[in-house]
Amino acid sequence: MKMAQPLQEKAYQRYAWVILFLLSTLLVVNIVIVAAIEDHAHEFQEDTGITWNEFAAAYPGVADAYVLNQRLLYVGFTSLALFALIITYFGFRQGQRWTWFAMWLFAGALVLTALLFAPSKRPEIGVLYGAFAAITAIGLLLPIRKFFPPQS
Repeated sequence: MKMAQPLQEKAYQRYAWVILFLLSTLLVVNIVIVAAIEDHAHEFQEDTGITWNEFAAAYPGVADAYVLNQRLLYVGFTSLALFALIITYFGFRQGQRWTWFAMWLFAGALVLTALLFAPSKRPEIGVLYGAFAAITAIGLLLPIRKFFPPQS
């Protein structure tokens, strides 16, 4: 009588989580750098044609809402990247099936970000996030047999 041998996990299946972990780490660092270092006043002037100080003086309520909106976007995207980082390290690495499904939320958010940046004045950001989404999809599809083993 033959006994079923456990499938030997391939290296790309075993270490695919590293792709997602590094990408999540990169996104957290990217968002922190953009929020802390980027010259938002100069970018605002390029987009609108007036300086930030002129705008804030003319429309103080709108300027406050704009700053709050920017901060909320940074907090939200950082939270999503940290969510992916933690899920990847603690669940995806171990092969817990729910994490495979949950990480598609991360890929979907990256695709949506890429699509929203595509028609903007900075389409290269959309291309970057599209590449991140593609890398995330590869990182999710490489270990698919780990999460969905073939039925014997």
